[in-house]
Amino acid sequence: MYRYVLLTFVTLFWALSAQGVNRSIKKNSLGERQIYVAPKLGISIPTRIGRGSDEVSFADVASTGFSTGLDVMCMQGPFLGVGAELSYNTHPYKEQYWDNLAMRGAFDAKYKSFSALALGRLFMSEQRLKPFAGVGAGAYLVKNSLDFQSKWQGTSQDESVSYTTNIVTVAIAGELGLMYKAGTGTFVSLCVRLNAVPRLKEEVNITQDPYTFIERVVVLNPHGNENNIEIKLGVHFGLRARYRK
Repeated sequence: MYRYVLLTFVTLFWALSAQGVNRSIKKNSLGERQIYVAPKLGISIPTRIGRGSDEVSFADVASTGFSTGLDVMCMQGPFLGVGAELSYNTHPYKEQYWDNLAMRGAFDAKYKSFSALALGRLFMSEQRLKPFAGVGAGAYLVKNSLDFQSKWQGTSQDESVSYTTNIVTVAIAGELGLMYKAGTGTFVSLCVRLNAVPRLKEEVNITQDPYTFIERVVVLNPHGNENNIEIKLGVHFGLRARYRK
């Protein structure tokens, strides 16, 4: 008889524990068909990925800059989210690379890009802290600018040049991150993303010296691609009100 009483208590304890875990999972779940909108802010780090040791890379010409974006995600279940992100990245020029040119005149350069990526994310847990991995693909608009006014303007040694690129190219991305439930329908995320921008099409800008009429050919993207690593912090706000307590 004691065995049956003990078995009853064990069964009851297991059932109550399972119910508590289930409630905890539901409470922390991202939900199904829930839509989240997330403003994001972070840093963007230029890399040498995709360039040879003897080639100029994005990391050679640009320094770490900042990144901002807007993410929209729709949950297809408790573990799968699909959506899109619009981003803007900007990097200051690296003084070590451009120092020689800066000493020969007034110089400024900016590296800017706008991206639109479709993203899919797989979440590894329904607990409060959720590791996730994601992949994405989309389009990049590269708008780099260089403005150099030579000290020797008006002479045969004038090398002044000014241009802005407008290159549209495809890009793919891979990311790893963590998402944490901060409140009802609100999650905070931190992710590391590699943006792989394939080799940019070479664009040539031909200028003509107004005094000697000699044509000067300038290659607009000597670094070949703009592969970068983003580290972003986001706050995801749920748009629906059906959240379980």
